[in-house]
Amino acid sequence: MSAQYGSPKAQYHVGVCYSNGYGVARDALKATYCLVEQEEDPISQAKAKLQLAKYYLDGKEGVQQDLPLGIEYLKFAADHQIPEAEFLLGTCYQHGRGVERVDLQKARVCFHSAAARGNRDAQYFLAECYDSNERICGVKQDKVVAAEYYKAAGIQGHDEAQFWLGLYYEEQKEYKEAVRNFRLAANQNHANALCKLGIYYQYGRGVEKDDTEAVRCYRGAAEQGHALAQCNLGICFFSGKGVQQDKTEALHQFHQSAAQGYGPAQYRAALSHLNELNNPPLAFTFFLKAAEGGLPQAQLQVGLCYLDSDQQWGISRNPKKACLFFAHATEGTHLPSWIKAHYQLGRCFHHGIGVKKNTKAAMEHFQKAAEKGDPDAKAALKAVQWDLTSREF
Repeated sequence: MSAQYGSPKAQYHVGVCYSNGYGVARDALKATYCLVEQEEDPISQAKAKLQLAKYYLDGKEGVQQDLPLGIEYLKFAADHQIPEAEFLLGTCYQHGRGVERVDLQKARVCFHSAAARGNRDAQYFLAECYDSNERICGVKQDKVVAAEYYKAAGIQGHDEAQFWLGLYYEEQKEYKEAVRNFRLAANQNHANALCKLGIYYQYGRGVEKDDTEAVRCYRGAAEQGHALAQCNLGICFFSGKGVQQDKTEALHQFHQSAAQGYGPAQYRAALSHLNELNNPPLAFTFFLKAAEGGLPQAQLQVGLCYLDSDQQWGISRNPKKACLFFAHATEGTHLPSWIKAHYQLGRCFHHGIGVKKNTKAAMEHFQKAAEKGDPDAKAALKAVQWDLTSREF
């Protein structure tokens, strides 16, 4: 009733109801008319013009897009210290949307003002700016300031801020505080936080080791399509840790993760097809996908497959390709694969398999693997050295 008699606050709330469908059918145009009619209360009018600004900037639900008018309304709301308006105006200055040009200085002023007034989106955005070394919005990297903004946004329930604050504490090796923030985000079903929390429970980092709880967390993230969580959940099902062993379900999880291009899951799926289902050709397909994605373990395995004279893999023997994949594996950081790849390259150079015979290159590869304690490489290196000594005599 009060809206019919011109009460600004009532008109504003009626407009919000039409805008969001609270108690009435959503109607952007009616919402717009209700919101634009208020004139008396400056704060209510500023909030109303913020709503109008959104309509005109996005041109949604029947309202024709009008960027200049949207910016005009947005500036009005920002001038009246409406934090959300300040944040949105900052994004417009940052990207040059509806304004004359990109103006990072004005954008920063808007973002800092909105953050100071408690806008959690602005707080989180500034946290990202200070956390990055890419000078986002012209901001110089400062991890400490970033953490403070993450905290401010996290306190207001911003799940992404809580997650990144957890990563900050993880970097500082403050694992209990990391767990606390991961849990806050995980309680809002944040997939990355659920997966992280699962890892912490699985390995007892910052929290008592609990395989069952790790599985619960992995499952929650996996159901949202999180590739790492799907792979880790598959490993749990395969080993029977924290859940009843089920290798069929394990392979299903590996497939789900592998379909997203996650190399370790592709490698795990390959091992399952090879060792559990006795299907080498399909296993090779997954090994190759993981290898092409840069996984050193898979690159080593694909190289071995190409060296194998047996046709079980469904491919033709190709020593040149084998050497290429061994070389790729030596560029990775997975030490066991690095060692074995150097040993295999040593063999190839020593015997001229897939490459021109080169005793010096063979010894260099054997030496690298031998220095890491590989017994086969040590024996091969001694054999080559003995052969060279024998020739001298």
